[in-house]
Amino acid sequence: MLPEEITLPEWIFAYPGDIVNRLFGHLGTTYDQGFTRSYGQVLRDFQIRWCLEAKGQLRCPRCLSPSLIRKGWRPRVLRTSRGALALEVLQMRCKACGRTFRPANAVLGLPFARRFLDELIEKAMGMGIQMPFARSSWILKARRKAWTPICGGSLSGSPGLSMIVRLTA
Repeated sequence: MLPEEITLPEWIFAYPGDIVNRLFGHLGTTYDQGFTRSYGQVLRDFQIRWCLEAKGQLRCPRCLSPSLIRKGWRPRVLRTSRGALALEVLQMRCKACGRTFRPANAVLGLPFARRFLDELIEKAMGMGIQMPFARSSWILKARRKAWTPICGGSLSGSPGLSMIVRLTA
């Protein structure tokens, strides 16, 4: 094997008629794993830098006290069209009133109750416009059941692969 070669699992070539779909699913999942790790680390670094820069300006939303301490990270899962994206959001606690909150949510554009990215909402609306509502609803419900973390799950049951097969069939 040469240094630049990529090793592919044997299951990709098991059924000759489905090699393209299996290869696409495998490469997409492999790329997504690296992207998820990089995205999570960059987002975490950004929150730390933002918190350090805005340290004197941050206030408790309840009592407006400037005496805050970092409380750690809260896991958050956002749904995208490619799967679930797990990330962590910085939490802070007010020393005066004890309230725990996430000051970076507004800066990052993460609403408190919504767990979907704008791109998924736009794609869902586009599907509702381009095809009958019942069919688009069925696809979205089936997709929701198949959502797995981007960096986890099995390669053969990749949500991207099942979506490709369903849309082209």
